[in-house]
Amino acid sequence: MSMPTQRDRSVFPRACRAALVIAGIVLGEAKAAQASGPDVVSFGQATPGTRGFPWLSMEGAPILGRPFALRLRHRLAGAGGVLFVADEIEPLVLPAFGAVLHAGRPLSLVDLVLDEAGCSGSLLAMSAVPPSLGGMQLVVQALVLDPAAAGGVAFTRAARLRFGADPGAAVFPAVQESVEPNLSFSIQNGLWDVAVGDLNGDQLPDLVGITPGSGIFVFLSREDGTRVELPAFDPLVGGSLKSIELFDLDGDLHLDALVTDHGGSLNVFRGVGDGTFTTWRTFPVSPRPGRFVLADFDVDGRCDVAVIDVDFVTPQAGQLNVLRGQPDAVFTPTWTAALGRFTRWVEAGDVDGDGLLDLVTAEEFPQVVRLVRGRGDGTFEAPEEVFSYTSVFDPSPVALDLGDLDGDGHLDLVTANKIRPFPSGVLEVRLGDGTGAFGAPTRIPTGDETVPSSYQSEFEIHLVDVDGDLELDALVASRRVLEVLLGRGDGTFDPPVSFGDPGSVGSGQGLASIAVCDLNGDLLPDVVGGEAKSFPVRFAVFENTLLEATVRGPSPTSGSGTAVAED
Repeated sequence: MSMPTQRDRSVFPRACRAALVIAGIVLGEAKAAQASGPDVVSFGQATPGTRGFPWLSMEGAPILGRPFALRLRHRLAGAGGVLFVADEIEPLVLPAFGAVLHAGRPLSLVDLVLDEAGCSGSLLAMSAVPPSLGGMQLVVQALVLDPAAAGGVAFTRAARLRFGADPGAAVFPAVQESVEPNLSFSIQNGLWDVAVGDLNGDQLPDLVGITPGSGIFVFLSREDGTRVELPAFDPLVGGSLKSIELFDLDGDLHLDALVTDHGGSLNVFRGVGDGTFTTWRTFPVSPRPGRFVLADFDVDGRCDVAVIDVDFVTPQAGQLNVLRGQPDAVFTPTWTAALGRFTRWVEAGDVDGDGLLDLVTAEEFPQVVRLVRGRGDGTFEAPEEVFSYTSVFDPSPVALDLGDLDGDGHLDLVTANKIRPFPSGVLEVRLGDGTGAFGAPTRIPTGDETVPSSYQSEFEIHLVDVDGDLELDALVASRRVLEVLLGRGDGTFDPPVSFGDPGSVGSGQGLASIAVCDLNGDLLPDVVGGEAKSFPVRFAVFENTLLEATVRGPSPTSGSGTAVAED
């Protein structure tokens, strides 16, 4: 088979090359896999470096005729590294680096450099996988130079890729799993928000959910696909929990939890590293803080927070508050602005093309979307109206996301909206011109019961490529559980397809929130949802079956491994 062109190898340090030469690595030729269907399986263990583990992500899919590429991601801008490409699994133990290289007899070494966002360029890129690769197998694993890692090198997990014909499978055929906590008390409002992350360092994604008044629920994932529930963590805060995000704030390689509550605070809970949390810090924000977004608004390398206030009880206006991140997970108020009293969503992105992060907010009352231009120092210009409606029968924006839908390099805007008097919904797509302006909307109805009628239930949208064609698709949390709209690459979408039904994950009102993550190691985006207004509380798990390969159980291995000599 023909392999992608190798890059210059000067980035790879001589010491690393020498260690691998001692191990007896030689070049070989690719072999055909025993099975012909497309497949991706991640296995092995990554090694930690600066602020976590490096990882490989996939663009497209290993399907004949589809685009395909890999990228290395790590939170270390400017670092160099290498992608190893082999035709079979050949484990080599590397004690000097505390790692196992599973692509032990590489066909190719592809050098890479991480950009300012910690992402490499496209690796093994193919605009369309050629028929000649049908049935072929590759084993890939990457490393990145990182002074905080053992031996100065951090390794990713390995992945086995198998190229094959399009299986023609549905992306999300059904709810594969309904995860129900063992509760001894009644919860009337279901899960208001969910998050996914590795809480105990085993490199498996764990599920985290919050309920308005009953605490934080954690389910730890196992290698065999099962999950173990931990005792609920009661944060003892001053109001109902509203929104949660996971991030390693103190650099100890354990994910911490940031949670807003309607008592007026942003709470930070320290991750212990075993799936549990301890109370850490509380920062006053606004009367009723809700959704928030994490980003580096002042370009100092630390995580900052932008929080919206959802004040639908008192007549005062809502707020947008920005807190700058300081060392040791301290946040200090930096900037604030008045918004509508029922602001539902905030998202960050460089909308006007100046290289600085901006904020975009969605307000249900009044019905307006605003742009807040960033200055690059943690402060922002005054909010400006992007568009608004005046009639209560016009769309009311309750969620939004940003992404380049038409490939012109500019961020476009998709809003999820309620339509009255009936609880129906509509998506509005507005293409951006790179200056902060957006074009006229294209409306896409999303079903008669897409949006719950109760204001306490949420509506959420994520733009992500779920079908491996390098075009952004839309995932919508709704009364129909999960709606998927496949993007066409020109700013338009196919009609929505519903997966699941209102009763498939319990007796609630569909999904209040969704999180997107690779749950089963196939490098494809899966979905975890929290059901709204349900009792008992449930997570709904949707695994992406594009490749018809849900891999469980032991990782694939071959050979016993070879230790590398150390001086």
